[in-house]
Amino acid sequence: MKLKAPELWFSFLTAICLSSNSLAASMADITGTYSVRFEPVSSAGKLEGCSLIYTAVMLDYVYQNGAPVMVGGNITYHQNGNQPGLALKLGLSNALSSDQRVEPPHYAFIRTKNGTTAGAQFVTYDSDIRGYRVFVYQLTEKSTNVIGDLLGGLNPTIGFNRTPTGVDATFPLDLSVEDVAASKNGQPQRKHSNAATEGFANCFAELASSLQTKKRQ
Repeated sequence: MKLKAPELWFSFLTAICLSSNSLAASMADITGTYSVRFEPVSSAGKLEGCSLIYTAVMLDYVYQNGAPVMVGGNITYHQNGNQPGLALKLGLSNALSSDQRVEPPHYAFIRTKNGTTAGAQFVTYDSDIRGYRVFVYQLTEKSTNVIGDLLGGLNPTIGFNRTPTGVDATFPLDLSVEDVAASKNGQPQRKHSNAATEGFANCFAELASSLQTKKRQ
């Protein structure tokens, strides 16, 4: 599923909520991963990165009193010359807000079974898409383990805060979710596939091979 425009997300989520007999039940129903897809990153036709583009919905009890929040962005492994790196892009939007404004987090990190980018040095900048922020992490042992876990198909958790001293809110990503649609009873029906993780792994292998070739030259 391509990333839905905010107004389409609003209509989709509202339809699911209205189809339920209980608002609490409907809020729980709509949470989770909505899509993950792989896209290569290139410049002038040259492969430079591997990206997992995601959309999900979480219930934010830390900053929004349990309201559903749409989260979207990407996790990207990139090679600029001989310098590999890992980046996270994230934007947040109140799923039931009429204006559908996307807001960036103050800070965000990736956590997997064997690694995390939390604590790694990073640089951050606002994306050219309003409301999204990009975090580029220095590769440490722990952040490198994140890449290894992603290559192994292990699902990550994304954490963020909205203020400099704010408590972390987190949401899990299911990398196998390719698409989602509403069934007749309003429950989200997820389509699963290994396409995203396989594409990411193949892309990484190509970049790693290219880096080794450069080092031998």
